[in-house]
Amino acid sequence: MTSPAHAGQPPIVGGEAAEPTTDTPALVDGLADSVDASVSAATAARTHLAGHKDRYHISSPDRDLVANTVTADADGAETVRLDQKYHGVPVLGAQYVVRMTHKSGKRTVTGTSGSYFTGLDVDTDQGTLPAKTAVDDAVRHVRSELDRGGYRPSHAKNGTAVLSGDDQGLTILPTGKGVLARHVTVSGSDPATGTPLVQEVYVDAVTGTALFESGGLPTFTAPGQVAGVHPSGTPTKQSRPDRSASGSEAASITGSGTLLNGSTVPLYLTKDAATGAYLLRDTAHMADTKGHNVIQTWDASSLWYQDVSGVWPDGVVPFASPTSKVGPELTSVGAVDAHWAAGKVYEFYRDTFHRDSLDGHGMAINSLVGVTDYGSPFVNAFWDHTKMVYGTGDDEYRSLASDLDVVGHEMTHGVVEHTANLVYSGQSGAMNEALADYFGNVIDVTVNHTAMSDPEAGLIGGDLCRTRTPEECAFRDLNDGATTAHFLGLPLGAAGDNGGVHLNSTIFSGALWDIRESLGGALADKIVYRALTSYITPLDGFEEGRDAVVAAARSLGVKGAKLTAVKGAFDAHGIVPGWEKGLGLDSNVLLGRLGTLPQYVGTGNAPGAGGGWWAAPKSSPDGVDPYSVWVGRIDGKGRPHQVSPDDGRSHMSAVTDGKHVVWVAVGNVPDDPWSHTYDIMSAPVQGGKPKTLFSAPSEVTGVSIDGGTVAWSFRDPASGLQRVSYLKDGATVPQQVRWPVTTTRLPNRP
Repeated sequence: MTSPAHAGQPPIVGGEAAEPTTDTPALVDGLADSVDASVSAATAARTHLAGHKDRYHISSPDRDLVANTVTADADGAETVRLDQKYHGVPVLGAQYVVRMTHKSGKRTVTGTSGSYFTGLDVDTDQGTLPAKTAVDDAVRHVRSELDRGGYRPSHAKNGTAVLSGDDQGLTILPTGKGVLARHVTVSGSDPATGTPLVQEVYVDAVTGTALFESGGLPTFTAPGQVAGVHPSGTPTKQSRPDRSASGSEAASITGSGTLLNGSTVPLYLTKDAATGAYLLRDTAHMADTKGHNVIQTWDASSLWYQDVSGVWPDGVVPFASPTSKVGPELTSVGAVDAHWAAGKVYEFYRDTFHRDSLDGHGMAINSLVGVTDYGSPFVNAFWDHTKMVYGTGDDEYRSLASDLDVVGHEMTHGVVEHTANLVYSGQSGAMNEALADYFGNVIDVTVNHTAMSDPEAGLIGGDLCRTRTPEECAFRDLNDGATTAHFLGLPLGAAGDNGGVHLNSTIFSGALWDIRESLGGALADKIVYRALTSYITPLDGFEEGRDAVVAAARSLGVKGAKLTAVKGAFDAHGIVPGWEKGLGLDSNVLLGRLGTLPQYVGTGNAPGAGGGWWAAPKSSPDGVDPYSVWVGRIDGKGRPHQVSPDDGRSHMSAVTDGKHVVWVAVGNVPDDPWSHTYDIMSAPVQGGKPKTLFSAPSEVTGVSIDGGTVAWSFRDPASGLQRVSYLKDGATVPQQVRWPVTTTRLPNRP
């Protein structure tokens, strides 16, 4: 069975969707094509694609497809994930999967799926901004998002900046014929809430304009609520703890401890030869696999969460108990819960799917417990690609380690990262959250023998509170009945729940939970796991997720009434072919599928409106031509027309008051392709010769017009401060807004 090719998910350019072209099918199933069994799985996969160019239209798999992961199951199933590169540059989210069986000396291709863009035509050798300039632009973009709405206090530590950026290199955004972008990881903390923050920002490599953004530190719940978080996206390099850090390689013994809910549970501990103390160090779970990796729980009570995200902190020590019966002091901080729950999550994936830890290859599971928010309670948790971090909890919420579904949720994000690696924005990000919720809850109800008919079975985080009921305490409910009719198209970025990744997640997770209620846990869990590990790819949206689950069910022999139940679960939640059209979204457009709207994509591309007129930047459908500014009437009368000159510059950030249009023209400095000019320009909405109002020494943001006043802001290169200037009533010399000499700043928390 072959599903029609889809065009992937490109960013919006110039206010219009520049749809990338692809002839490669999104899903091919039901194959039985023989392939060489003597070569590596990756080589066999590429050979298959090269031998069927009429089907896949991939001209050179050996050159353009790089093996990401290869997994082999005990039943002989092989899954090869191949990432697309264009002239050696990675293409955002473009991945193609080849599924095979390898038994009795024979190898057979059974199906393929994913996104491969055949219509790319990008000049990868063009002059680009210096990496540092692009990093600064990305950081400024995220800061602007967070600061929207006025001044907010800084959480800077020792005077350092709240946000910093890391260059991840060049990337092709699959829009039109492709856009060369620089990928920047921006990290720090939200100045309003103190919540850890990591955003993956893709800026135009030539102009520095932010084109696309996804979450790099997805929060456990929606912004503004208590949140547990984990990072997803580009891993941060960090030093890993030595396996002998405890000073002992003795075998684990079975001790005991008490969970925060009062239950006594067995714990695997290791007796330290040097001190005689019993460490929360478990070498038993992985003894039958790699034999040296551990599940270990560390005392991080002296640390702030900012000290541990993405790095292994100096001085952290394992939790220790004088006896094998762990005392209440380790219960109260959440250490017993974290240690026990990590083992249960490991057991679930090992026993149910034969998966050896989160990465499938026996990686160590380290949990840091008791971190604070600058000394204040930290009601949060995150997975940072290599370890778990848990906060203290507060007067109402216990440590987030105290509810098994939350631990399962966060650790499952690690499983998603090492399989489908769904982009953390919009629909793909909501599916990322949905899968983490599904398996987190599955682990909870399985370990605690909770019936699926129990009203609390679908609650996420219902057991975290000290005084509230589970329904009042829970972050989400997989039985909330959400459908695509409730879908929220929110802006990308930290300020918009990354396109509604939490707010829309129960649309998809609710369908998965319904399947479990219909088919039972054993079969449903196998279907969802196979969809995650063998079918779903990074850019998939709800429809692709549905197709993946249905195909996975078929591959497991599900048919008849049971297959009808799988499809019916998605139907009940509105995930049906073409559902997006009714909401004005386009499933063939990246940001449409991600659940965003064009006006939210990059401050330079946002349209403006006022006085019955709109103004918007526009490029050619393939995104190659420079932006030009077009205006038109909101009531649709008359024809839109261009007001900016065709002078080779990019004309962006258009605003209007119904009489005049104001925008920013970005041009190259002669003989210096890495430097740019920024001119504020104006023209009558009816058309006429545009004029330059002001030439700024650095990037211009926040352009506005109101009557006879035009205002803007730019960063003063000398002071580094953001300056706000304005022209009023036809003046030619701008005035600068004077800030008060004294300001009040809230102190950092201790």
